Amino acid sequence: KQWYQRRVRGVIAIHSPSSFSECLLILLTSSNTMKLLLLSILVAASQAHNCNEDSIKKYGNCLAKGWEPKFGCQAKEPDKPLTQWITNTCTKIDEELAACGYKCPEWTAFSDWSDCSEECGKGTQTRTRTCENEEFELSDGAKNCEGKTTQTQSCNLGKCSSDKVDGVWSDYGEWSTCQELSEGECGEGVQTRSRTCTNPPPSGNGKDCQGKDTEEQKCEVECAKAHDCDEDIMKRYKSCLGKGWEPKFGCQAKESDKPLSQWNIKTCTKVDEELAACGY
Repeated sequence: KQWYQRRVRGVIAIHSPSSFSECLLILLTSSNTMKLLLLSILVAASQAHNCNEDSIKKYGNCLAKGWEPKFGCQAKEPDKPLTQWITNTCTKIDEELAACGYKCPEWTAFSDWSDCSEECGKGTQTRTRTCENEEFELSDGAKNCEGKTTQTQSCNLGKCSSDKVDGVWSDYGEWSTCQELSEGECGEGVQTRSRTCTNPPPSGNGKDCQGKDTEEQKCEVECAKAHDCDEDIMKRYKSCLGKGWEPKFGCQAKESDKPLSQWNIKTCTKVDEELAACGY
């Protein structure tokens, strides 16, 4: 689009493009005279969207007299018919407010109810709302967002238990096996025992047990003794295993080709006893 002008009864009528950005572009590329003219148009256009406080105040008076509301507003029931002068005045104000984008202050919907303030028994819960378009506050006449911001109601989550029982610890269990502090090392170790909060357990809003459920103490890990077995005994035990004697002490035996004699059984039984005694 392009700007052009024509004379109508001595007045220059300006025909402008629809977008504000086009207006700025032409402003930057025009002569000084045209720039001044365009600036005055822009100022007038920006002012058109600032609702006049006096008009808003008069609109409040119109609503108070029973004028049919627009812009999301509410009116009072008229005590008497509106005069022609009031009708003409309020009609003009409707046009002015429509041109500047007026909207009456109004409530949003209430939020959801909050949780009940108590865990059992009677309590309260609330919900809130906000007043929108407060920048267009009516000065007189009709009130803005009548009512309260917050609503409160009672709530009841059921009867609180009268059988309030605090938890009590059970007796400690047996001490665990003594465990070495460093893996593979004998000497100083530690063992633990535990208890539970079940004697009785807490109920009816009763308190939980206080303190730890596990305790520990120092203990002694026995060091393994090196065996002191006679070489002759170990030689005889190896012979027993070779004949298919049932192994002990983590050893393995060969499959026997023939049954062990009574003499072998007595001999190997005695060897087992000697090796057990010397810690083999």
